[in-house]
Amino acid sequence: MAFRFRSNQNFRLWSEVRLYYHSTKHITDIYKGFVPTALGMTIYSGTSFFVYDSLKEHVLTSNLNLMGFENFLCGFSAGLSAQILSYPLDVMRRRMQVFHIARHLQTGPYPAFSMFIHILRTEGPLAFWRGLSINFLKVAPATGISFYCYNLMKSILLKGQ
Repeated sequence: MAFRFRSNQNFRLWSEVRLYYHSTKHITDIYKGFVPTALGMTIYSGTSFFVYDSLKEHVLTSNLNLMGFENFLCGFSAGLSAQILSYPLDVMRRRMQVFHIARHLQTGPYPAFSMFIHILRTEGPLAFWRGLSINFLKVAPATGISFYCYNLMKSILLKGQ
């Protein structure tokens, strides 16, 4: 299984993995930011489905299905609220993976907590939501479209039964 990397040379996957492994200090460097990622995914998914279902119940006035645009707006709102709650963990994950400052913060048993305290002390609480507005342009419409497509396919498949 060959992959193309720099300047049209073929490299084997395992040689690239070996090179990456030897360039890191510890095998745990590969998993930097895993805890914030897992927590962020859980919070995002839970919030997204909770908000969508809650809004859907308020929008429905009878036993009719949601119209397309209403369905999209419920999904859009669900994406916005889920992104607001999970974005701080995404910021922590990116910082832990990218910045070398994470190395000296990982001396304790909880590196994610150390990163949280470091960001809070050095940049303040608003740093956890820095860049969120541009992320809204991507995530909220994508969530709205996902919920719309899910419900559209669900209704098409249920009509066939």
